[in-house]
Amino acid sequence: MGRKKYAKSAEGTQPRDQSENPPIQQVPAASTSIQQGPVHHEASQSSRGRGQGRSARSQEPNSKIEPNQLSRGKGRGFPSLSPQQTQSLPQIPPQQQYLSLHQQRPQPPQSFISQQQFPSLHQQQLQPPQSFIPQQQFPSLHQQRPQPPQALPPQQQFPLLHQQRPQPPQALPPQQQFPSLHQQRPQPPQALPSQQQFPPPQATPQQPPPQLRQPAGSTSSSVASTPPEVLQSHQEVTQTQAAPKQGGNKRRGQNKEPHVKKRPEQTSAASQEKPPEKSEPSAKPQVESSAQPPQAFIPQQQFPSLHQQRPQPPQALPPQQQFPPLHQQPPQQFPPPQATPQQPPPQLRQPAGSTSSSVASTPPEVLQSHQEVTQTQAAPKQGGNKRRGQKKEPHVKKTPEQTSAAPQEKPPVKSEPSAKTQGESSALDFIVPQRQKLSSGGTKGRKILIETNHLALQFKKLGIAYHYDVSIDPDKPKKLFRPAMEHFRRKFYPNRFPAFDGVKNLYSSSLLPFGEEISEEVIVREDDRDKTFKIKIKIAAEVDLTVLSKYFEAAGRGNIHMVTPQEAIQCIDVVLRNAPSLRCIPVGRSFFTKPRDRLMNLGEGMEMYYGFYQSAILGWKPFLNVDVSHKAFPKEIHVLDAIQEVCDRYYQLTAPLERENFEVVNKFLRNLKVIYEIPGQPSSRRIMRINELDRPAAQARFKNENNIEMTVADYFQRIKNVKLKFAHLPCLWVGSKQRDPRILLPPEFCTIVEGQVTNRTMTAGQTSAMIKIAATSTTDRKHKIMNGIKTANFAKDECAREFDISVNEKFAQIQARVLDPPKLKYANNQVMPRKGVWRAEKFDSSERLSNWCIFSADDRTTPQTMQDFAFNLAKEGRILGMNIDDPHICPRTRLMRGKERAILEEEFRKLKKNNINFVVVVIPDFIKEMYNHVKQAAELTVGIVTQCVKAKNVFQKKQSTLGNIILKINAKLNGRNHRLANVPLCLQRPCVIMGADVTHPSPESRGSVPSVAAVTASHDPCAFQYNITWRLQPSTQEIITDLTNIVREHLLFFYKKNRVKPERIIFFRDGVSEGQFEIVVQSEVQAIRNACMMLETTGNYKPKLTFLVVQKRHHTRFFPTNERDSEDRNFNVPAGTIVDTEITHPTALDFYLVSHASIQGVARPTKYRKLWDDDDMQEDELEELTYHLCHLFTRCTRSVSYPAPTYYAHLAAARAKVYCERRAINMNNLSREQAQLQIKEEVIKDFPMFFV
Repeated sequence: MGRKKYAKSAEGTQPRDQSENPPIQQVPAASTSIQQGPVHHEASQSSRGRGQGRSARSQEPNSKIEPNQLSRGKGRGFPSLSPQQTQSLPQIPPQQQYLSLHQQRPQPPQSFISQQQFPSLHQQQLQPPQSFIPQQQFPSLHQQRPQPPQALPPQQQFPLLHQQRPQPPQALPPQQQFPSLHQQRPQPPQALPSQQQFPPPQATPQQPPPQLRQPAGSTSSSVASTPPEVLQSHQEVTQTQAAPKQGGNKRRGQNKEPHVKKRPEQTSAASQEKPPEKSEPSAKPQVESSAQPPQAFIPQQQFPSLHQQRPQPPQALPPQQQFPPLHQQPPQQFPPPQATPQQPPPQLRQPAGSTSSSVASTPPEVLQSHQEVTQTQAAPKQGGNKRRGQKKEPHVKKTPEQTSAAPQEKPPVKSEPSAKTQGESSALDFIVPQRQKLSSGGTKGRKILIETNHLALQFKKLGIAYHYDVSIDPDKPKKLFRPAMEHFRRKFYPNRFPAFDGVKNLYSSSLLPFGEEISEEVIVREDDRDKTFKIKIKIAAEVDLTVLSKYFEAAGRGNIHMVTPQEAIQCIDVVLRNAPSLRCIPVGRSFFTKPRDRLMNLGEGMEMYYGFYQSAILGWKPFLNVDVSHKAFPKEIHVLDAIQEVCDRYYQLTAPLERENFEVVNKFLRNLKVIYEIPGQPSSRRIMRINELDRPAAQARFKNENNIEMTVADYFQRIKNVKLKFAHLPCLWVGSKQRDPRILLPPEFCTIVEGQVTNRTMTAGQTSAMIKIAATSTTDRKHKIMNGIKTANFAKDECAREFDISVNEKFAQIQARVLDPPKLKYANNQVMPRKGVWRAEKFDSSERLSNWCIFSADDRTTPQTMQDFAFNLAKEGRILGMNIDDPHICPRTRLMRGKERAILEEEFRKLKKNNINFVVVVIPDFIKEMYNHVKQAAELTVGIVTQCVKAKNVFQKKQSTLGNIILKINAKLNGRNHRLANVPLCLQRPCVIMGADVTHPSPESRGSVPSVAAVTASHDPCAFQYNITWRLQPSTQEIITDLTNIVREHLLFFYKKNRVKPERIIFFRDGVSEGQFEIVVQSEVQAIRNACMMLETTGNYKPKLTFLVVQKRHHTRFFPTNERDSEDRNFNVPAGTIVDTEITHPTALDFYLVSHASIQGVARPTKYRKLWDDDDMQEDELEELTYHLCHLFTRCTRSVSYPAPTYYAHLAAARAKVYCERRAINMNNLSREQAQLQIKEEVIKDFPMFFV
């Protein structure tokens, strides 16, 4: 039933909600007779666990399990029975214990050999076929073996033979010692359709193998109801009986007894005969008695393949028993990562020359032995690893040739990232999946020719460059470092043009003419004053640039072990940035100039500067990526004007600053430089840096040199003969923070210095203004990029000429493909998106909106206004197939300032008591905090679902806006707006799609505000409905710390909804840079696998995992070469344009996808990089799935720029930040803070998509 229902749901049938489950019941052993003939499905459903084949413990007088009897300490959820309960149960003969498991089991196919199905149950098993590898059949037992399989004596090669296995560790509970016998049994033959996991019962039940028989009259659930004391006593009896027969156990290669060969025939033809006595001891595991009694067995976990064909539907299974055994215990099969950074965990390593999917099928012993061999081979070379500044061994220079010629050898070392020591090998190159065809990418879609803002780089000759370390004293201000180094060059080596990165790295094409070290002083003039710097330059290392050509040669031969020559490309990058850094304002990899033609006003004291971005990258050949860049800079305006702009629109300078305005102004002015000058007194001019705001000039008092106390206003009036006009405004505290008394300046004498680089988060208004100003057509953007190239002037750059580097200033032309959009299924129709947009039809699955109300937090709304809005909302809902009942109109409530959340909590509690489960909240247009108060009160405190609507939308009543609101409401109520008409191949089997994102606090809040990690996961066959989990973690930490528990929660949620385990996980990870790929694979991929192993007792649940990184923060843009290939007024490439050649990685699988139609400006493609794949998905399959997921975002009827699960993860992280708003977070105890910010269970359980 489970898989049939799932497959049907994938075609359009909504899987029923089975979150409510009946309690566990017991049935007496005497009343468990099996009814011959078929069992009707309707009766099984209506009984809800009371019929045949179900546990019905409630029929036994003393068998009721109280809540305090559940074993909670170890998170397994197994019930424990009292001695009184065990005495009331009959003794079960051991040879008949598992009869009912197999009486209802259909005749196995002839291709099945019982000795292969349950090899561990037969003491004299047949020789397994050659295709069976024991190490792969039972990986969980071998992962814990300390020795590789070669060293084991023959009698220990099959430790699952219970009489010959070594003594299990005492720390393992008995119920976990022998679980892998049944959960790791070989899969059924391919002839069995996979959809038949829960088929209808067979008319004639078959007799199981003799050693698995149960007492007559028992059911399949009787094991679960058997007290652990009975099971333990039976084990002791079995051990006593089997002791004299241990010598008769046959090893591999020995002769088998005749009765072993007859077992297949006995199973089908003579199922009622008494089983042979010799097979009885192996039918039950022999374990030592422990202080901890064995927990009650759950048949569905011990023998899952036997019970997938049970006649009873899976609905009656309590959800806590689906994956219960190891919820809280760390997996024992996977050890923690190795301490040595270059040696990844054995289970993530791949043999040289293999693909990423081979690890999943490789026995742990092989991986362990491979790791030992690798460590042994690498040991003599560890001493030769050289860091920056040390001389390099000759073998380092030969590594690229060795790598390309001999793939099995150690990876190259000279091209490691600069963060590592020279000589370390990167585990990432063993992990990252490779392209299937190096000379081409995918094949689907129509081909078009496009241009990209990548300029080809040409090297006339590549040799040895020299790296120097630079130290400058004093170390501030850093903006003067480049002018100081330019003075130094002109003074000591005027005919040489080395490249300086602006901090401490200097590269030269040959040795500079001063030996190994030089230290001199230079003078730089700043703000009409001279500043002296002492500069010390010392040679550090040689940089072999020839590895660049060897890198591309190795890539062309398909060498999967090549390592990116990071140090060489970093040198080239610094060389090409040297010239524009001296002519522009450098900010990272971008260069800005003040706009002279028109002011790019962003509001609130900021303006926008145009600039250009450039970065050297490696594709199939070297490129220079050049793009337009924009940044907000403080305006060069008077401080009084800045205060007026920053404060709210109601503020006037004639009034004192209130608390909120004071904080906003203080935040804006902090660390800015100002020019102080008293009007008419040029000699008073000074440039000072603001620490923060102080008291008003009329109140700030200090003692002068004569020890006379006076205010700042009095000082300027008496000493400077100037009367302050704005003495009620706070003074600016400038100068040294250690000086006492403080230097206080009136703001009316200060002007902000232009061109100051700040690292601040823009407000929502500033961001919106920048988007509008920066949004241009593709033609305008190309023109601006060309202006940036002219500004860089690579052709006349002396530094690039010294390194013999030339730049082709024409855009590179590459082949692209346009994928076909997916057909979308609505209730009565299928639609095909055109240009990334489609028209909504009646919902595929709509929910009724009842017991809801409209609550207004805006003073302008009236009851009639809200009634009209509700009428129009219901009208639009009917168009989309959603029934909306008449709402309850709440009387308008005044929210007193500072008490908004308390009032909202009180009102929401009243609504909930009146059975209101959905509230539409009208919020003011300009008060952002009101949204935060609503979500905090509704989701954290009361437990009610809300939909916020701005007041302007209530008054305007636009149909498009109302339609978008209906889209969100239906999704929040567990409806499905639309789905894919043609289900992708990977979704035709149980599959969970996850998205993950980590958001970080603004630069000014780092250290005091945590980062938020959010993970979303689909829980329906159509991958439309998602649930979320989020965690607080240390500020700016990108790696998700608690991913194991997060994934475990999502997998359990999926199982409770669908009653089937996911066979595949597709994980889209957002926000990871290329420098973090290796640690993400070793940490997060490992965490996902650990989560899967925790869900079964044996750790044998290993769904196939595909792990992709989603990158949006890059500067690659596409431009159509033919306007006929464009589909919008801005001449963008069409939605569905994909590029997976030329500018992508030479061997790894990555691609750029423009999945959306840009509303304004040039469309930004999203870059995807596959870091792990157990399933070896084809390029076309992966690219098409990614594009289709961009059409499943519930908020709109447009394809979005990246897949819906990643978009939802971003929304979930943003919601978590709302919960933390205006809350003092204890950064030293984030787990406690997390516990206090839990979403109400009734919200996250009943309405998992409440966050959309």
